[in-house]
Amino acid sequence: EVNRDDGRQAADELLSLLGEQLRDITAVSAQAFSGRRSGSDFALYLPCSDSLQAEGLLQQIHGQLITGVLNQRYGLVFHLGAVFLQSERDDPSHALSCADAALRQAQRHPESTAQLYDGSNSDKEWSAGEWRQLLTEALAADGLSLQFMPVLSGDHGSVLQYEVFSRLSWQGEVISAARFWPMVEQHHLAARYDLAIIARVVRMLVKTPPKSGVRYCVNISAASVLDDEFHLQLRGLLTEAPELAGYLAIEIAEPALGGAEAALARMATVLRTFGVAIGVDQVGTGSMAFAYLQRLPLDYIRIDGSFNRGLHKAQDRRFFIQSMVQIAHNLDLAVLGEGVEESEDVQVLRQTGVDGMSGYYFCRPIASLADAHQWSQPTDEG
Repeated sequence: EVNRDDGRQAADELLSLLGEQLRDITAVSAQAFSGRRSGSDFALYLPCSDSLQAEGLLQQIHGQLITGVLNQRYGLVFHLGAVFLQSERDDPSHALSCADAALRQAQRHPESTAQLYDGSNSDKEWSAGEWRQLLTEALAADGLSLQFMPVLSGDHGSVLQYEVFSRLSWQGEVISAARFWPMVEQHHLAARYDLAIIARVVRMLVKTPPKSGVRYCVNISAASVLDDEFHLQLRGLLTEAPELAGYLAIEIAEPALGGAEAALARMATVLRTFGVAIGVDQVGTGSMAFAYLQRLPLDYIRIDGSFNRGLHKAQDRRFFIQSMVQIAHNLDLAVLGEGVEESEDVQVLRQTGVDGMSGYYFCRPIASLADAHQWSQPTDEG
């Protein structure tokens, strides 16, 4: 982002300043050291006595960076992942895999976050090479499986959408998207995976005909939006099934819009000729001004679940959602809320005027499309 907005010289200066601050951080101990792994990835080693001290050091470094080189002047989000080594007998390769796992967990948060690896986590952690092998083999073997989350109309009268969630099946293990997707992006496989998910949805709709008036929503990554080859392949896929294209919706997360808005506008122009709806999700978590709602040919927005959970106790978030509803409706955009878990939040969210909502209060993701079609919405009593 700095390369694009401020030029490579500014980016080089930022990296140099970051290196200097990390060197200052490691100067507190003769045993500490730091290094640049690649691009904007850095690694540090700091001696500490136990996991409690490790957590304290991690948060201290996070605080130093966010008030130092990586302050709000640049508006950049950064993440820290760390692992506490029990002794010199710990395997370095495994330790780095655990640190990467902690980093991936931190990267799930839209804001700058630091995460210490939880040693009680029973999930196997793979090295970068093992992840790449896993991802390529699973893709070749069609190891993707899908789940469907119903999105109900504001008055619960009908199903408006099914959000499509992906999982990966590999060697008998089922891996959630929250765990494998950061590695998909790290290994530059996002376009292939996004296309595979959309193709899987289309095949499912051939086997299980879509419900009238309902959209099946697939979230794609910014890397796919920026990939011209992905545009061509997606267009080819829709050309082969034009009768199903009108049941699809493609959406991108708001935090990813910064560098992908122009490419998304080009993609949307093509997709809308097929009747595909375009949406933005995780609204409220990005740093962009909401003027993109006017610039992009959108059909709907989805308010991030962090604004909806506990909504009945947060007047400021209620005001934000009401404002977004007013802005969006003035532009003929539908507004959806996700992540609803409590009946009190359902009532307040309904009062804001949103067009639809979803969350565990109503239903958990459904494993098959046929079962999703047969699911019936609960009463107001849940």
